[in-house]
This record gives sequence, C-alpha cells and structure tokens, in this order.
Amino acid sequence: ADPNGPSQTEVPLLLEASSATKAGRSRSTSLDLIALLLGWKADPEILLDRDRERKGKRAVFSAEAVVLCQIFKKKDAESDEERAVLSSLEPGALAQARRQLKLPGPFAMGGMSPAACLQAERDGLDVHCEELEATSAHRLWIYSVDRLRPALVMRPLGQPTALVVLLHGLFQSAQMLEYMVRDMSSSLPHVLFVMPTAPTRDAWGVGPAWFDHTRSAHKAESLEACRSELLALLSSQGQDWGIPPERVVLAGFSMGGTVAAWTALQVPRCLAGLLLFGTEGLSFTGGWAAPKTLSGPQSDWATGADGLQVLQCHGRED
Repeated sequence: ADPNGPSQTEVPLLLEASSATKAGRSRSTSLDLIALLLGWKADPEILLDRDRERKGKRAVFSAEAVVLCQIFKKKDAESDEERAVLSSLEPGALAQARRQLKLPGPFAMGGMSPAACLQAERDGLDVHCEELEATSAHRLWIYSVDRLRPALVMRPLGQPTALVVLLHGLFQSAQMLEYMVRDMSSSLPHVLFVMPTAPTRDAWGVGPAWFDHTRSAHKAESLEACRSELLALLSSQGQDWGIPPERVVLAGFSMGGTVAAWTALQVPRCLAGLLLFGTEGLSFTGGWAAPKTLSGPQSDWATGADGLQVLQCHGRED
C-alpha cells in the first residue's frame, strides 16, 4: 500500500491517523499509527503543511504528532521533547521509526518477561494496565511494566477452557495482533488469547526481536532464552486457569513462528497444535542448531513432536 495514498474516506492516510479525537482511538494509538506510516516513508509534509494552514485557528493535530513529523522531516531527534515523543511510542512503532531514521540510542533494551509482567499484575505491583474496547465474547487488556514488552490479553467473559499464544514477527509487538484476535473472538468465545512482545535487542536495527538472526552463533542461545520465557508463560497461564497442554495452541508469524516451533517441539507434553504463518520455521541451515535433527539417533530432543498437529501457511509474496 502507498503510505502517501488516501484512506477509504479519501483523506490522506497520515491525516486520518492523526485524528486523535476519532471515536475509539486514543491519542497514543494515533501517534503509533503516525510513526508506522512515517516509518514506511509517508511524507511528513502532508501533516506539517496542514498544520501551518491552521496556525492561529483551533489545533487539529496533537503537539506530539507535529513533533513526530518534524523529527522525520529533519531525520534527527536532538531535544528532550523529541526524545520523549519517540520514547512514548509502543515498541513496534518505535522500531520502525528507528529503522527509517537510523537513530542511535539512548533507548532502553531488553524488558521484563511476559510471565513476570502478568504475575506482577496479579500480585498488585506497579503495572500499567489499559483496558481496551471489549468484544461480544472477550475483554481485552494491555499490561506493561517498562513499555518495552507489553502483553496483550484477550480473556473470555466466562471461564476459559483453551489457550492460544500468538507470537509476532521482527520489529512488531503484541498490540499489532489486536485486530487479528478481535476477528477470532466470536468464533472462539472459550479461548484465552495471550500475545507477548519480544525483548528489544540490536538485530538488523533495534527493536522487538525474539533472537538476533544476523549472528548465527547467538541464535540458538537467544532462542533458548525465549523458549524458557514462553514455557514460563504457558505454565503460569495454565495453572491460573486450569488449562492443560492438550488445550494449548502456539502460533507465530515470521520470526515468531521460529520461536513457536522451537518451543512446541520441545515441550514435555504434546500441545493441541502449532500454527506457522509466513515463517521459515526451523530451518536448520548453517549448523547453528546442530546436532538437533528430527530423525536419527539424536531426534529424542523433539519430545513434543509426536502427534502434534501443525498448520503452516506461506503467502506467495511473503
């Protein structure tokens, strides 16, 4: 899609995203949308020209939106105000902005694991919790401790009897899966959906990434760390809601698919299913995962493979 093109209302996309007063959209969500469009080379002058036309009249755009467009126009963020606006972005939007602007730090790295974040919320600790608009079958929340790794949770109105964990792709985030899970709400009213965000790391740019795919030597190490985090999340959610592994589905897009497959094949008890979308999955090239294979004398590592149902889809243009 053309980031400088019109929306369905024939308004330029950047101006449509900048409408902070639009029903159901928060100011922070609008800023994230602006950052994503600018990160994909939307022209900041579209908004800045309109802002100049409105000088002396009622402001149409938020001050943060104007600052963000000014940052992209000059391709730099020097002032404290500019840095504060960038730091307020959700991690996926910030990653796209940094990729386009080629900005160095100082932005934080890492982030609290999803299981620890959700446990902190249950323990009544200082966790930012934002409830989103509910569906007919679910309520939705975003939980975060440090803004680096928000977790999106879509919980049934009744007792959940199944769990689906969705993992995003490189430089994306939990919030970017919101529209997809909303579409599944009515057909899966009994399912608890949990969408974690990857740690922020330096991997082909800085942003949420499950592992550093540019350094084969560190790939297995970071995959193992993410697998441990994911197992802790599955265990805690399963215990909290009484959901056994046989009622758990792992799903992943792109890089998230690699983590989902790596985890699902090594669980002690087989999961209900594995969904892989637009991903290389487990491509054991370059020897980084050796000697792990799916057949032969050393195939006993894949304890969760026997009987696992898998759906793998890949678009022609992915």
